[in-house]
Amino acid sequence: MKTSKEFFNGVNNKVDFKELDDGELKKLKKILTEICSDIIEFCDDNNLTCMLCGGSTLGAVRHKGFIPWDDDADLMMPREDYDKFSKLFSEAMREKYDVFVPDGMHIATTSYMRVALKGTVLEDVFHVGDESNSGISVDIFALDDAPNSNIASILKGCISDWYLHIVVSVLYYQNRNDTIKAFFDTSIKSKLIYFLRCSIGFLLSFKNYQWWFERYDRFVKAKHSTDYCTIPTGRKRYYGERHHKSVFYPLVNCEFEGLHAKIPNNVDTYLRALYGNYMEIPPVEKREKHFYTKIDFGKY
Repeated sequence: MKTSKEFFNGVNNKVDFKELDDGELKKLKKILTEICSDIIEFCDDNNLTCMLCGGSTLGAVRHKGFIPWDDDADLMMPREDYDKFSKLFSEAMREKYDVFVPDGMHIATTSYMRVALKGTVLEDVFHVGDESNSGISVDIFALDDAPNSNIASILKGCISDWYLHIVVSVLYYQNRNDTIKAFFDTSIKSKLIYFLRCSIGFLLSFKNYQWWFERYDRFVKAKHSTDYCTIPTGRKRYYGERHHKSVFYPLVNCEFEGLHAKIPNNVDTYLRALYGNYMEIPPVEKREKHFYTKIDFGKY
């Protein structure tokens, strides 16, 4: 298996991907912290529940802020507050931020919500040339109720994972370009994956990928309250992110880059399910890397 650095170098021989230097990474983190601060303050003012998610939770526990080499920020909200937030925030903060979410009322660029700072660009390989969708952003994930039954959760999880696979395939096909093709042109396996993705996407392109993201979001949204919840679009997908609600609630206070934020109640259980021995610093070659094609901090 190729390391992230080897993969990056292989891709970069074909396409000019952007690797952030220390100064750019510092500036990016400062902007992400400002976005998080605005979101957290807005949620507090409007009685909405918001907590750190994934790598941001890990960063808060292990580093009291960003993981040193990380370049994104993740939040999560229970579904009811997630839906309220997208409507309220996009109206109240429309001069400063764009909100992208698959709810049928906003533009959807992914299967989860993104809050992007206007006047900035952080373009990834899947949205080359589409600056309206590529601002520096914080990802927000919905925390959905999941069936109490393990069997029912596994079944819904399998369907959810395949459904998301189909939706992303439509995105791959409809946004295909030389850059994304080069991204997968590093091995026979990755070429085959891209071919299969585009084939599925072609067959289902009677609707655009935003329509499919909206339908997927409706599918994973629970109709009844249960004792368990999950983040369907999280790192480990539907069943892998499923926990008893006592793992998340009541929330615990934490520090993140000087901000007063919240994390899950049983953060050890949450992080071990995602990362195993999360307090161990991974070697350089195993650290996650994101691939960008363009960055512009605007007035920032």
